[in-house]
Amino acid sequence: MHLPNKYCRHFLLLVIAAHLCESKTITSEQLSQIKLLTSQFIYQFPLLYGDRQNVISVHSIIHLSESIRDFGGVYNYSTFNFESYL
Repeated sequence: MHLPNKYCRHFLLLVIAAHLCESKTITSEQLSQIKLLTSQFIYQFPLLYGDRQNVISVHSIIHLSESIRDFGGVYNYSTFNFESYL
């Protein structure tokens, strides 16, 4: 059983945006791509999954490009190294 193409294409928007966010340096063109990809992801989400599934963690993705612009790539503020100490 395979995921229908419309869901694969939708998920791919988020995957590509996340990949761009992991760059050591992010150009203004990449930042624009991140904003476009995340905006498309957020717009399509309730159309595919319904409003009930559109929770705050999904909504927070819309702010990703602003965070990247203000703080740089996600490697700058990752807490991954500290998670094992909790």
